[in-house]
Amino acid sequence: MRGGAGRNQTLVLATNDGLRRSEDGGQSWRPANHGVVATQVSQLVATENVLLAERSVGQFWRSLDDGETWRLSETPIPRQRVVSMLSEGSAIYVTYRHTHQRPPHTWIVLRSTDDAESWSLVDLPNVAFLCMIRTDEGLLAGTQKGLMVSHDDGASWTPRGAFGGDITAIAKHWGALYAVPTPEPGVPAIVRSVAGGETWRRTRFPRSPTLVLLFPVRAALYPADCNGPSLS
Repeated sequence: MRGGAGRNQTLVLATNDGLRRSEDGGQSWRPANHGVVATQVSQLVATENVLLAERSVGQFWRSLDDGETWRLSETPIPRQRVVSMLSEGSAIYVTYRHTHQRPPHTWIVLRSTDDAESWSLVDLPNVAFLCMIRTDEGLLAGTQKGLMVSHDDGASWTPRGAFGGDITAIAKHWGALYAVPTPEPGVPAIVRSVAGGETWRRTRFPRSPTLVLLFPVRAALYPADCNGPSLS
């Protein structure tokens, strides 16, 4: 499985064998590749109105009917490696690596607020978005250069907090923020902030694999690594 998205009882999964769709909350699945010529799906995101899937390098397909049918989506993104596709509210963010620019391996972030009809460049100095959440203050994005905050719904961004490495996952739970920064060798960690991300305290996590996701579920926080989620 490469990713998933859903609304109500309809779920769509991106897999190595294409897209699959469920209309009963995941009880049963069927292929959902109508209109799509490729098979392998790299990434999938959803807003309230649209599903956007990346198939092959930098090629995007769009669905306006919850994954029932798809059509090729024109984007300004060249055939380069897409690092992440994120959605928050009505906006979609795509980060790709532009290997033909100088200096090499420049990260580019594009943003769409009209269901992937048009795209604008996010003015960021070689930053790659890796994760994102909405807080009472605004949007928080984890990047390869630490945490960034937007107070204007994603139009502009500024650095937040002291961590300068990768922030690969972020979650909000009971008024506090939790993030997964680049770990020290052999010591994965979750960091916690009660100051909106300005200051953080490192929390030891009693397992060795690299953490990749954080899931806030009611009274518990679930860190997920390559071996699956754990209760914290």
